[in-house]
Amino acid sequence: NKVGPIPGALILILVPFVLWVGLRRTAYVRTLFSVGAVSSTKNSAGVNVTAVRIIAFALGGVFAGVAGIALAAATQSADSSQALQYTLPALAAVAIGGTSFLGGRGSLIGSVAGAAIMYLIQTLLDSLAVSDLWLQVVYGTLLLLAIVLTSALSAPPGVKVSTA
Repeated sequence: NKVGPIPGALILILVPFVLWVGLRRTAYVRTLFSVGAVSSTKNSAGVNVTAVRIIAFALGGVFAGVAGIALAAATQSADSSQALQYTLPALAAVAIGGTSFLGGRGSLIGSVAGAAIMYLIQTLLDSLAVSDLWLQVVYGTLLLLAIVLTSALSAPPGVKVSTA
């Protein structure tokens, strides 16, 4: 669980942070955030929205592949449905961290904070011996609440957000 004198958990925190610090000021990342915010205006501004989205999905696939390899190595098993249990908590963590699923807004710090909150909730529910089925219900509820709250908090002043 260590790489030399460095604990593995610290590496898992530092690597994404270092990557984000290095990448967040690049033109592509700024364009990606702007395309997620309002793609119609970016088309008129000369940004190739389709290319930006294709690159984003390709990079997402690469990172998902690396995560799959890491999970297979950690569990010493290569089952295609093995990571399904992590999907809903990961989405909830990102939403709790304040990232908009519509694009244009999000931060590494928020996502890490959301993941820490989800970890604490999972640990609490595990200590209370809550079944896995109810864990999924809790994760889904947290995801929906986070999306509604994010939408309500990011709405322009005077705009009423419907929760129905």
